[in-house]
Amino acid sequence: MRSGYRGAESPETAAAHAADEPDRRGWFYRVVAPGSDLAVLEIGAPFVRTWFSDVVSYDSGALCRQPSPGPRFAMVILHLTLGGCASIAEALRAAHGLLEPGGIVALAGVNRIRVPATRDANAPVPRATPWGYRSAARHAGFSQVDLYVAQPDFDESIHVVSTAPASSRAFFRHELAARSASGRNRLPLARRLLAELNLAPHLQPFYFVVARKC
Repeated sequence: MRSGYRGAESPETAAAHAADEPDRRGWFYRVVAPGSDLAVLEIGAPFVRTWFSDVVSYDSGALCRQPSPGPRFAMVILHLTLGGCASIAEALRAAHGLLEPGGIVALAGVNRIRVPATRDANAPVPRATPWGYRSAARHAGFSQVDLYVAQPDFDESIHVVSTAPASSRAFFRHELAARSASGRNRLPLARRLLAELNLAPHLQPFYFVVARKC
């Protein structure tokens, strides 16, 4: 998936567009949601009000600090936060209790084995390997768990790519070809092996986890 990104612009042009363009942050959450009028709980992502009409916000420490009101939301969004919970698994269990049957949790987190240089390594953000995210979601009771790579970052994602083998291989093969064509392809053999063995997704810094409740 690709956002409506314009590509490189001069500072003057970017400033001119800024006043007229909608806030693109959070577009991915709308893509994976069944509709725009769902009852949505967001923590850390107030900008999703651009994409949804029925949004409730919790502060960053509220998810595990108060009794659950029971299933009432069709979607829970945890954007670079554990909502005050001690672990990813605990945060996902709390989200599971807030979701209606068929509801979706979407969590943005970083890769434990490749902490992004642009992020504080000590910040209390979700941090796990791809396997760790999937395992935590399944142990929290979610039946269908999908993982996506976000490039270059969460807030201004240009590409969001499924880590399913067919999608990720196609994307990273294309990325390799684009690098080769531009002359910016360092370590081409290593990149090719990572793409063909479907290991490239495991080395990306930013992930979206999307899980559905039975």
